[in-house]
Amino acid sequence: MAATLTRFLALALLVAAASAQMGGRRGMRGGRPPRLPSPEEQLATMKEAGCLPEDFVDPDFSECESKRLPPMKMACIATVSGFSGNSGFDQAAAEAFIDARSSDAQWTAHQKELLSNCSSMLSEELPVEKQGLFVQLCWIQLTVGECAVQRLTATIAEVDADNAEEVATGVATMAGGHCFKKGLEYPAEATQMWENCAAESGLDVTVLMAAGAYFKMFIMGDNGLPELTADNITAVAEEFEKIEAVIDCYALASGEVSSDGTINYDTILAGIEAAEGKQPVKDAAKKIVEYCQGENPEDIGEFYDCFVEAQPYACVALRSYAIISVSPLLSNMSVLVMKLKKWKDSRPNRNTFPTSHLETWDERQRRKAALLIIYIKTLVYFSVVAMVMPPTWPYLQSLDPNASKTLVGWIIVGVPALRPVNALLVGWLLKKFSIRAVTIVSGVFILVSCAMWSTAYHAPIYGGYWLLISRFVIGFFGAEFQIGTTHVASATTKEERSTAMTILAGCLSIAYMMAPGVMSAISFVGPVGITVCGFILNMYTVAGLLGLAVYAAALGLFCFYYEESDIAVREEKLSEDVCGLVKKQETRFLSPIRANLAMEPQKADQG
Repeated sequence: MAATLTRFLALALLVAAASAQMGGRRGMRGGRPPRLPSPEEQLATMKEAGCLPEDFVDPDFSECESKRLPPMKMACIATVSGFSGNSGFDQAAAEAFIDARSSDAQWTAHQKELLSNCSSMLSEELPVEKQGLFVQLCWIQLTVGECAVQRLTATIAEVDADNAEEVATGVATMAGGHCFKKGLEYPAEATQMWENCAAESGLDVTVLMAAGAYFKMFIMGDNGLPELTADNITAVAEEFEKIEAVIDCYALASGEVSSDGTINYDTILAGIEAAEGKQPVKDAAKKIVEYCQGENPEDIGEFYDCFVEAQPYACVALRSYAIISVSPLLSNMSVLVMKLKKWKDSRPNRNTFPTSHLETWDERQRRKAALLIIYIKTLVYFSVVAMVMPPTWPYLQSLDPNASKTLVGWIIVGVPALRPVNALLVGWLLKKFSIRAVTIVSGVFILVSCAMWSTAYHAPIYGGYWLLISRFVIGFFGAEFQIGTTHVASATTKEERSTAMTILAGCLSIAYMMAPGVMSAISFVGPVGITVCGFILNMYTVAGLLGLAVYAAALGLFCFYYEESDIAVREEKLSEDVCGLVKKQETRFLSPIRANLAMEPQKADQG
């Protein structure tokens, strides 16, 4: 394996150039960036598999535990382990990190060789702060890949020692080039040529696919692996032997090789360009073709041996660059996550909240819920009041084409005209009764008003007067704003009160802005509408029914979940107690001093 890696040192530089073109693209196939287990997870897997020396010393990455996002944690580990330095990848520090892991000279020498191969894949375009992370990711993947091949070879050797190394290496190479198999989709014509050649050669692709699936389950440590048999191993080895014949057939059919055996590299490159897939994968494939061309293969079979063997190493580089390419985005995400966490920590919680000296956490939660209910009821009430105002004149005309504009004026002014009287009445009632009682009584009259507005066509009296009475009822008994301000005054602290009053006033403003839009949506029903069981449903009556339904829901919410609070009284009492205590202490300590000062003139006179 070491000799193979050394052979690809020159190739690594070509792949790095193609990989660098990935820029900020998200992964090799788009969508989410590829997920790579952390170095800790990888080392644990290799240690469990017996791929590490017996005296292997686990590195200390405790400094990076606070990093939640995997790429951020990997970057931290690259810095802690010495891979990332101020000037980019630190070869000496990385080798020192490897030396500190074991005293096994053979193992450390081989790991340093892998390290050198990965450092050769560095692109000049890669930012300095990312170079160490790239080398670390590449090194880990190559090390884990070798471990997987060693484990698979040992497993197969228990069944078929003769074919173990060949089959394990072939399956690992086939699976290692996944980024080209999944990242490039060749035209239907080329695919058909390959299938025809496979059929002629008797190649059973399902056997190779099963072998690849087995390898994937094997490296993931799946406990549900099927038992290997000698027949399985022999079948895979036979299919690998057939591939050479398939390649010769396909190369001749597609024009990649001439009848005299000359390799047509332009045709191979054109086939790659014609495939559908991400450009970085295409570029990497082209670079591999250029490299293998430079190796001067004797025939198309030797060329494809070079091409296939190079794919796993190219995929390692591409995958590492793909992960690194999303780090700016993830860095911003990390900052956002940290800010959200800081904001969450600063929010009141069960252990720390500003009113803990006045109430328990559960009381605070119920108090906040009651405030929210008051805001909702205020918003709904003023939406109901404002929603029926724009269509008042056409509604009245549909009831009586000869209706006077004086009457519509009284209908519109009914609510604000009675507000002064309403304010005095509600203020007096709130002194005598609880907020809950006053709100429920007021709410019932508001529901009656909405029902009256919806039934003007069936009123027992003149429809115009029925609308007028409806508006007078809601104007005289509607007390949402007064109730809201009273509740805010009693259920908030001095620090909270101004914000709560602003929100309450904002609910009123939002209601008046929102109501015309709601009425515009209802207008699609039309002024004629339909008749259901003798009841006319048009844009005018539906507005009243909608107000009735929404306000009934808000009133039901109030009845079940509202709870009064006297935190303002408790705060005031606590303030008075503190002031009284301060005054008492002041009197205690200052009285003797004042008495002595008062005696000074008398002593002077006696003297």
